[in-house]
Amino acid sequence: MLSYSKFLVAAVMVALSFAKSFYGIDLGVDEVTASNLIAALTAVLVWAVPNLPKAK
Repeated sequence: MLSYSKFLVAAVMVALSFAKSFYGIDLGVDEVTASNLIAALTAVLVWAVPNLPKAK
């Protein structure tokens, strides 16, 4: 994994959230719930990706 893996996970989730809003993708729940689910999933994924030590 890269030393900036957590950033990449967050950036991908932001892109998915933007795509959902821009293209009007319906997740089967209201907009507030969908946004909260995406935010929660982002937090879990960023937590799950391990921190890596800086390269020397």
